[in-house]
Amino acid sequence: MSSSSSRPVDRNSSKASDHDAACPIANFHPDDVWGDFFLNYTPVHEVTQKLREEEARKLKEHVKRELLEASSDLLKWLNYIDVIQRLGGAYHCEDEIGEALQYIHKSYYVKDKDDLCRTSLLFRLLRQHGLYLSCGK
Repeated sequence: MSSSSSRPVDRNSSKASDHDAACPIANFHPDDVWGDFFLNYTPVHEVTQKLREEEARKLKEHVKRELLEASSDLLKWLNYIDVIQRLGGAYHCEDEIGEALQYIHKSYYVKDKDDLCRTSLLFRLLRQHGLYLSCGK
């Protein structure tokens, strides 16, 4: 082992090895990407925040009402539940969705004339919520 490899390399020295000279130096300037965005950031005004929270509460109630109103048509009801889950809002109305699927599980029977879309959606939603539905006849 040579004595030059055991000593720390002074990168400012003109005697740096060829390997060190060939290493690229990062030209990274984080202030160019974000500028002073986080230095000048002001949080949302309290009144604006309260209005947004109120609007969110109203929208949640609207979704819950729509979920109950969709119960007249099974396919519409199942699609509505599926859309709520896919959009990530199911945690806002877990109880309503659970009750709806319990009701469907107890009262609905798959008929031979049902289309594949309705049957597969019903099967998937009920199974996802832990409700048994036979995959055979």
